[in-house]
Amino acid sequence: MAHFTEVHYTRPGGRALAPSIKDGKWEYSALAIRRIDKDRFEEFKTRFYELQGWDTASGFPTRGTLAGMGLGYVADELEAQGKLGA
Repeated sequence: MAHFTEVHYTRPGGRALAPSIKDGKWEYSALAIRRIDKDRFEEFKTRFYELQGWDTASGFPTRGTLAGMGLGYVADELEAQGKLGA
């Protein structure tokens, strides 16, 4: 399951150079670093997993999703490795 380390959720803002567009041209600008809202990220991740047909608790694809794409053999292998969603 995708997740970030705790520092990504709690680190205070700072500044970093990043590519950006100014007056229609690419340049490197000092941009504010923002922390990730943990609750909103978890909500987004859950909705994304649901839309993909993955198990929301583990983040693994389900047998039904894989079988629907003709990938039943992949589901078998993931199940053997304990990485198939419920």
